Amino acid sequence: MNSAVWQRYDIRLLAVLASLALSGFTILFAELPNDDAYVYIRTAEIFLNEGFSAAFSHYGWAGYPILIGLVSMLGLSLFNAAYLVNAGLFALLVYGFVSVVSQLSNNARITALAAVTVLLYPELNEFRHFIIRDIGFWAFSIFGLLQFMKFREHPSNHTAFAFISCMLAATVFRAEAVAYLALAPLALLVDSSLGQTQCRAHFWQLGRLVYGTGLSVCLLLLLLGVNVFAQAIEFFSVYLPFIQGTFDPTPAETAELGRLLFGEYAATISQEYMNGVIAAGLLVILIMTIFYGISGPYFWLLALGGWMRAWQFDRSKWLPLIAFALVNVLILLTFLYITRYLSSRYAMLLCILVVMQVPFVVATFLDRSVNSKRGQSARMLLMLFAVYCLMDAHISFGRSKDYLLQAANYTETQVGANSNVLTNNHTIAFFSGEVTDYDEVERIITADQIRQMQPGDLLVVEMISEVVVLLEDDQIQRMLTPQTAFPSETEQRVAVFQRSNP
Repeated sequence: MNSAVWQRYDIRLLAVLASLALSGFTILFAELPNDDAYVYIRTAEIFLNEGFSAAFSHYGWAGYPILIGLVSMLGLSLFNAAYLVNAGLFALLVYGFVSVVSQLSNNARITALAAVTVLLYPELNEFRHFIIRDIGFWAFSIFGLLQFMKFREHPSNHTAFAFISCMLAATVFRAEAVAYLALAPLALLVDSSLGQTQCRAHFWQLGRLVYGTGLSVCLLLLLLGVNVFAQAIEFFSVYLPFIQGTFDPTPAETAELGRLLFGEYAATISQEYMNGVIAAGLLVILIMTIFYGISGPYFWLLALGGWMRAWQFDRSKWLPLIAFALVNVLILLTFLYITRYLSSRYAMLLCILVVMQVPFVVATFLDRSVNSKRGQSARMLLMLFAVYCLMDAHISFGRSKDYLLQAANYTETQVGANSNVLTNNHTIAFFSGEVTDYDEVERIITADQIRQMQPGDLLVVEMISEVVVLLEDDQIQRMLTPQTAFPSETEQRVAVFQRSNP
């Protein structure tokens, strides 16, 4: 279709409807919940039963679980409420993505390609199956970026407060949104399209509202009994052991790391290279995280676009996106250096910003194929690429995990009235109904936990490598009587044991 045809429709609303349809498809064919989901569901239960304070005491950043709990008051189960919340948040994210690209290029075809891009984005759409708070963070951050772009073009208190409101909403889902709210306005000071005096004026107009509103919100929450500073301390305390290990490792830790990296002999003469090796390894982790966050299909399409010089990079329009991207990079580097690991979820906002180049690359590809002898073949190739992305994004080819539900059902029927269940799997803990604190299940079972079990208690374990090694111990074997396994005795993904008499 040409631009005139697309202009009859509000492409963003069509994209939202398509997103809701895809979310509905996901809900109808929902997979087993991800591990993080159980933390949110348990916190939502606590909120409904005991109130706000109890929810925040159980989980430090409880905005997302509370939202799930509120939606469940419509008569939905907590899991269905979570999926409904995520459907709405994904719709907001899609609307915001298309709106930002439209702001970059007032071209109906580019806007239509942006809608297709976000709906087929493999890595992003795979999260439709997940119950995670990140979706809300991404959605409201993109909306905040949109308002920041509008403020930069036409500074006003209205767009400033819209930016602040969106980023505060993003903060409900992830604390990192505070960094974007605090640091992104600094980009106005280096806006090359304006004079220095005008840059400072725009920054001051937005900055005083941002920092003043932030202080006011903190004071309001304190008056309501929510200690923001205590919540922040609790949030950062989770990372304290990582920080201590990074900046003040013990000699034993340093020596062990050297042996793991270089071997017993080379460790003694390779200590001076340790920091360089770690830095190089962390850089590889960062690059691979961004690669997976963009997803393979889009990464190689963007690489082709770079070779074709099809990237659109008008700094006068892309400055707000660059600011958000730099903040995300700063967060990624800090998190990676402290914790030594990353998930694509942490880099997703940066990847979404990079993927906004895809519509421009595809448009250039289509324009150049019009006058090419192989134009029809090129368009067919692009169609096949879209079909591949559709399948990659929305169809799961993973192995069925029904054996977890089978194990949970067996546990529910076999456990005695005075018996307890010990498991290392959240799904089994929840669906068996025999573990109250199902969100606190530990992945690795210890020998001490098995020793503390009472005769008749059930041990229902997913057979990960650490558990297999533990169960091979002779003393542990004498404490346990095998009962059954799932999906079968020959393929033991989950094994069930009963604690024997001492």
